[in-house]
Order: sequence, then C-alpha cells, then structure tokens
Amino acid sequence: MSATSSRLALNTRKLLKTAAFSAVAVAFAASPYALAVDFSACEAPAKIQTDNLDPVSLWNGDRRVFVFDKIGQNGGRMVRVVGDIVELTPQLFPSLFREDGQYLEDVDSITIDAREIIVAMPIRMTSGHIRLQGQRITFKFHGLISFVQDPGSKGQSVQLFTRELDMSAARSIPLVFSGADWANPQDPRWNAPGKPSRTANITARTIIPQRNVNAPLADDAYMQFLVGLTLDRQKPAGEWMSAAYSTTSGEAAEQAFSEAMSSTFQWPDATSMKLQRIFSSAPYDARMREYAKEAVENYRSAFSQRSSKLAEAGLLRIEQAYSSNTDLFGLSATSVPMTTVAHRIQLFNEKLGQLYGPDGDAGLMKLWDDLKLSAASATAVDVNRVRELQADSTKKQNEADAIAADMTAKEARLSNIESAISSIDVQMLNRETFLKQQFEAEQDERRQRGETLKIAQATATVGSIVFPAAAPVLAGASGVIAAQQALQEPDADISSIVTSVQDIAQRHLAIVELSAQVRKDWNVVKADYAQAIDYVRKRGRLTEENKKRFDGWKGAVQAVRSNSEKLIKNLERPNNTEKLEFSHEEAAKDGQILRLLGERNDQVKLQQSLQSELATMRKDHDSRTAEILETEAVIAELLVLQISNDEERIRYMALSDWARRNLIRDLAKEASLLRRSLSYALGTELDLPLDVTLMAEGDLVESYGDLSDPAKLEASLSKARKNRAAIYGLLLSRAQSAYDRLHDENRWNVPTPILFAADSTSTTGEPSFVAARKKFIEELNGEIAGAIARVDSRARIRIPFYPDLIGTTERAVLLGVNVASIRFKGRQAPEGNLIFTIDHPRFGAIFRGRGCVVVADKANATDEGVNLEPVSWPTSVPDDVTDDWRKNINFANQLFRIQDAMFPLFAPYSMTVEVPQPQEWSTTPEVEAIEIQFIVARPN
Repeated sequence: MSATSSRLALNTRKLLKTAAFSAVAVAFAASPYALAVDFSACEAPAKIQTDNLDPVSLWNGDRRVFVFDKIGQNGGRMVRVVGDIVELTPQLFPSLFREDGQYLEDVDSITIDAREIIVAMPIRMTSGHIRLQGQRITFKFHGLISFVQDPGSKGQSVQLFTRELDMSAARSIPLVFSGADWANPQDPRWNAPGKPSRTANITARTIIPQRNVNAPLADDAYMQFLVGLTLDRQKPAGEWMSAAYSTTSGEAAEQAFSEAMSSTFQWPDATSMKLQRIFSSAPYDARMREYAKEAVENYRSAFSQRSSKLAEAGLLRIEQAYSSNTDLFGLSATSVPMTTVAHRIQLFNEKLGQLYGPDGDAGLMKLWDDLKLSAASATAVDVNRVRELQADSTKKQNEADAIAADMTAKEARLSNIESAISSIDVQMLNRETFLKQQFEAEQDERRQRGETLKIAQATATVGSIVFPAAAPVLAGASGVIAAQQALQEPDADISSIVTSVQDIAQRHLAIVELSAQVRKDWNVVKADYAQAIDYVRKRGRLTEENKKRFDGWKGAVQAVRSNSEKLIKNLERPNNTEKLEFSHEEAAKDGQILRLLGERNDQVKLQQSLQSELATMRKDHDSRTAEILETEAVIAELLVLQISNDEERIRYMALSDWARRNLIRDLAKEASLLRRSLSYALGTELDLPLDVTLMAEGDLVESYGDLSDPAKLEASLSKARKNRAAIYGLLLSRAQSAYDRLHDENRWNVPTPILFAADSTSTTGEPSFVAARKKFIEELNGEIAGAIARVDSRARIRIPFYPDLIGTTERAVLLGVNVASIRFKGRQAPEGNLIFTIDHPRFGAIFRGRGCVVVADKANATDEGVNLEPVSWPTSVPDDVTDDWRKNINFANQLFRIQDAMFPLFAPYSMTVEVPQPQEWSTTPEVEAIEIQFIVARPN
C-alpha cells in the first residue's frame, strides 16, 4: 500500500459485544477517516516473475533434443539427433566428441535433424555416414568432419542439406578428407567403378562463404566451393570430381527442401514442442504472447506443407492460448478454484492411479514405456496403445460436443432475449412518443381555451437501469487490471448517469450486432469443425472444397476469439448507476412504462448471465478442441506408420513420446489447479519442478533413447516414471493434508465481524466516505420504491465497503454476511419483510506478507455446468436482522465447507432488493441507517 494512497486512520474503533460472544468488529463508519487500500499493485496468483523476461534468450538457450542411439544391423551405432537448435559442442555432445588422434569407432551413421545446426566441434569418424539437415547450418572454427580410414564396403558420405549454409566463421578446410585416392591414382581403391565410394554433397538455396558474409555464393560456383572445403582444394579439376562431389543449388535446392519439409524432416515437431515449452514458462506475459504470436505466424506456412500435422496442431494450440490469454491448459492468470476442491482431489487421485499405478511402476505410462523399449525391434504399431489414445480423444470429443450443444442452446436463448429487449425498447419509445404527443395535444387544448400551460418537467424514474456487464475476471488481457479497477472505491462525487430510452436502445443494438456476429462465426466453427478433424486425420489430404471449409473454420475461430473480446469490452460498465430520464413527468409516472422497464431489467439480467457463461464456454471449448486436434495428429501418424526399417522405428519412438505427453496433460492440468488451490488456501507455494505444472512434458522432451543398452534405458525410464509419480504424489498428499487442516477449528482464529455502517443523517467522517454511504442509502431506497411500484429492477447496488488492511483482514476469507441493524425513517417498521441479498462476485484480492494477489473462482464448463453467479447471502428484513451474527451463520457448518467455498474478503460487494407481494404495500418505507457485518476468519 503506497503512502500517497493512505488516509489517516484514527484509533477509534467500535467494539461489538453480544451476550454470549465478544469479538472485535472494525467499524468503518464510526471513524471520521478510514484507511484506503491500494489494489494497483495486486497481481494474478499464477503470474510468474517476468521482470527480466527475454523470450529470445529463452528460445536460444533451450537446446533440448531427442537423441536416438541404437545398434544397427551391421553392429554399428546409429545416432540420430532431432531438435530445434542443435549445437554440436564437447559439452553438449560428449559422446560424439573425440580429441585429436581419437575417432568414433563404433558409429556407422550420424544424422542431425534440426531447424538450426551449429557445428562447433570436430566429428571424427573411422568411417561411416554423416547427414546434417535443417533450415540453417553454421560451421564454427572448431567445426570439422573427418574420416581416418579409407572407405570400406559400406562407403562414406557427408551430406549438408539446408536452405542456408553459413561458412563465414569456418576454418579453411572443415571437411578434412579427399574425394579421390591420390595415393594410388592409377588403381584407386575408392570412387572408381566397382569400388567403395566416398562422397560429399551440398544441397542449399544459399551459401555464405568464408571470405565475405555479405555476398552469397553464385549458383555456378557451388562445385568449386565444395571442393575447396576439402583436402582436394589444390587439386586440378577433372572427371574425378563428379564421382566424389555433387551440389544442388537455386530453385532445385528450394524444391528439394520443400519436399523434405513435407515428409523427411522431423525438426518441425521439435520446434513446435519447444515453442509450447517456452510459451508455458510465462504464458501471461505480454512480451511472451507477442513473441509466440510472431513465431506461430513465421512457422505456420512452412509447417502446413507437412504431411504430418503434429507440428501444425501444436501451433494451433499455442495460438488458441495466446489469443484467449490463457496458458496451454486453458487457465487464465487469475483462475484459482474456490469450490469443489474435494472432488478435484478425488479426480486427481484417480488419474494418478490410472497413469502411474500405486507406486509409479504400473498404469498407462508403464505400458507406453514398454512400447518404447520394444521399438528397436518392433515390426508393427501396437494397436492397443493406439486404441487407448483414440478412446481418450473420443471421450474429450464427447465432452466438447456436450459443451457445443449447450452453447448452441444458450445462443438461441440469448438471441430470443435480445429480441425481447429490442421489442421492449420499441414499446418504450412508442409509449414515450405517445405520451409526448398526448401532452402536446393537451397543451394545444389549453391554448385554445386560454388556460395556463402545464409546465413540462423532466424527472428520472424510480428504478435503476440494468445493463449487461461482464465480470472483470472474464476480460482478456485486462482481466487483472479490470479486477483492480472494480476493487477500487468509485468516486462518490460522481452523480448517477442520466440516460434516455433512445440511448439505451442504441447501446443495446450495438451489443446485439456484435453478439449476432459472434453467433454467426460460432455456427461456422461448429459446422466445419469436422473438416479440422479430417485435416489432421487425413494428414492434409482434403478436397479443394473441404480445404476451403477448413480455412473458413480457422478464420471463424479467430473471429469468434476477436469478437468475443470486443463483446466483453463492450459489456464493461462503470460502477455508478444510471437513471432513465424522460422529457415529461407523465412518462416517468406512467404505469405501462414502469412495467416495461421492470420487464426489460429482468431480461437484461438473463442476458448478462448468458453472455458471461458463453464467454467462458467459448474459451473452454476452444482450448479443448485445440488439445483434441493435437491428439488426433498423433493418432494419424501412428495409424499410417509402417515399420520396416530403423528410420521408421525411430519415428515410432518419437510418436510414443508425443502420445505419453498427451496422456499426461490432464493430470498436469489438475496438478496446476491443485497447486493454485494450495497457494490460495495456505498462502504457501509448493516447490515443484515447473515442467510438471506448467508443461505436460517433463522428462519426455529429453528422451535419450539409448537402445544400444536396453537394460539401461529401461532403468532410466522407470526412474523417470517413479520420480514424476512421486512428485504428483507429494502434491496430492499436500492437497489432502491442507484440505483436512482447513476443517480443523484450531487452524482458524476466532471469527471476527467487520462492520459496515451507513447513516443518511450522519455528517461525521471524511467527506467522500460520508457521501458514498449516503448515496448507497439513496440507491437502496430507490430500489425499494421501484420494487413496490413493481418496476422490480433488482439492480445490484455497490456497497461502499472498503475494509482497512490490518491484522484482522490480512489473509482473511469470508465466512458469511449478516445484517446487524436497520433503522427506517420515522423509526417505523415496514408493513412486511424486504429481502436484502448481499452478493460476493467470486473474485477479489487477498493480502499476505509477500503482497497482494487478485483471485477469481475458476469459471470453466464442467459436468455440473458453468457457475458464474455471485455467492449470495439473503436476509429477510426486519425479521432476520440481528447483531448476533451466529444466529444466521453457523460457524461449524461454514468451517466444514470452507475449503469448498473460500472467498476473499476484499471484493466489490453488491446488494439487491426484493419485495414479496408488492401489491399489498400501501406505503413505501425509507431506510435511514443500516449496519452489515462481514464475518471473516484467518488461518493461524
């Protein structure tokens, strides 16, 4: 809390005492000054400290790779490295490094498959084959390739296959071998008819030579350049060159690269996975979202060329996340489950058992690890594992379909409500026009009779206007900011906004038009989603018509995201109320207009609820479909894989890792939610590896498949599996322990009522606070009068309750709300009971020693539906009004359910008014003063 935002707080405090219970109640209305809390520094609980975040550095620093190492049919090792950036250095690849005079004796082939390859160490082989393939290959000074033996029956080769070959920093001879047997020119032992071969090939669109980095090599100079990289650089040109060296340049090289991108290269999958990993390290940071967006746009076209849709599906998932301002699990920064934690613990426990078994040595993950072990000798894909993935995808698809059906029904209902509101607006406009014409006709009659004209008076109606408003936590990038603004005290000096029927009709029309566009785009998304599934299942092989529909689906998805955000922004309203003003007093008192106004407000409240639910469901459905497409891409690759050689077995291993990663995603999401719940409930972070809770990969991204030693690989996989199971088990244990402790009465301090008091006759205190409370009383009486007049707007009145940040309120959660006292004007009891309902919006701020966080109950579609309604405490006034809060709030009951309903004290509270049987009231009561107790508890 900043010093400038603090107001003086007198030590005068009011003590609330009851006969059976005594506790301190902080009375804000009793003090002439109050301490203002500054919410501007509050952050989302899931926000990672990213002050020094540099996405480019994170990207360049992430050198994780897949390394496949197995014994080939000839007894030699086959090494394949797949990654985004592969930098060959002694530190990163000690198994491939040999000092001068030493050579890799047991390696038959080395294949480096990466977007960017940096050769910064010697690769010394006795014999064999080396292939470097990627978008860019760079040789540093220490980078070289050499063979110590003459080519044997298996031959020797070096292939550099790239779009750009950068030799600007290379040594003069990086390829330390000859292409001809100069020791026996008359009878060469290789590169002669019927003899073994030693070849070198460069396929590159662009070559940057050693001497001039600003001048790419001309196409016709490639052959001479290649020879110049070898020990043959001083040899005279001749026919011998064509037997050893070959090059492909220009458009032919670009065509070859495009074909390899379609089917051969595996690095796009690694790049897509890496982008997900980097994004997950700070998904809510604006710089990271922008970086991810640029990366997706850069790779989208190239990855769409691939027959495998894994990489492209990975990009779609990232795009969904940054477009919706969520992480890859579909969770927003403020999402903190405040309800149904017991069910979540049970669900997490069940999923943990399914994947890992009781001790981490069983379950689905064990089966997939066994598959990886058998991949070295596999002759066919394990259909049982594929069926498991298909069953999981079908289950998720059914869940997404149920959400889609519910959304369609809600959209239809919303459309009807919007039409009803438009119809009411027209009726109100027509009625106002009729009354105006009637008034003018009466004035004309008075003129003709020579009578005094009636004075036209503008006056506001007795009811507040209800506008649809999005909860701040639903707002996209501004979710935290909007919540901060909602928590701050509104300026009490601002009077109520006065509006007209024409104005509210125009604003409603703008919302309807935007809502209709979202609905139209959603219908396209729903209708053409099958084309998206077919696109990944058929690996891009669609008819031209279906391709257009798939492109239309992608465009509609983007439009729904964009227009949904615009709609939410349009729904954000200021805190102050709005009153409807007519040009004539008759209209303000007209019974038909008052009835229409009440009907309109009731419809708008339904509209508001549906808009909030749909906004949440759109994000949830979007996230689910992105996950499904990624899973379907894995299944599609497994279904078409025919295992007949080692290259296909290596691909099988890579796909098994993708499959394991998808299986573990749901568990990792639940882990993230449980971790957030623990942080919120206990105020302490559970120290877990970020890969576990931020990204559903963990050890999978470093899949060093050392199949040359199956026993070692099996031990490694078992260790990794048990380690992950132990980490998840620790989280489960902590969550269960925390849940049990929250039900322990000794865990909590004595519940304390924090008092809010408003008195329309009071003049004591800081002027803005006095004005705010008087305004609250005025609005409350306006709602009572409107309800009795059957306007029944039930608008939510903001309660100007802004507790001090003191020991009692720090770390405090709300147990309940109680109306402690009420005084009516003339001290006369009302004719019947009024229903005052006080609402908590399911979001707010909680202060702890380390700062302040804004939390919002996780609003997501579940089997139980979407619950965005406020938490409410209704009170029958005056019958249930009591200064002993324990009569209305049972502490034992609240304690039992506290972990399933724990809400922060600092929140923008509101009140609604209902008058049962308003036709039986003959007089309208006016509230003069009211006291409300907010019962809080703090963990010890």
